[in-house]
Amino acid sequence: MDIREIIDQLERLEGPSRRLDGEIAQVVGWKKKVETFKDPKSGEARERLLWLVPSNNDEGIIPRYTLNIHDAYSLAQELAPTLEDVAGSEGRALPL
Repeated sequence: MDIREIIDQLERLEGPSRRLDGEIAQVVGWKKKVETFKDPKSGEARERLLWLVPSNNDEGIIPRYTLNIHDAYSLAQELAPTLEDVAGSEGRALPL
């Protein structure tokens, strides 16, 4: 997902979204890692998603960017290369 799509989703968001938090996290440098483990109860192989911190690749918990929608939208605006790039060819203005 690119920054334009994130901003579009933030404009329509009605509440916190961990899915969108993940998309934002990837834009700011977090990386996903899928790890296989053995379920202790069933013995079955399962997978879990881990997030790696941008600065050191340690496992971490991504921030709750969308808990405060205004802050998430502000972050997306800061990450946008320019407002013109974000507006794209549609020529629409983005609210600040």
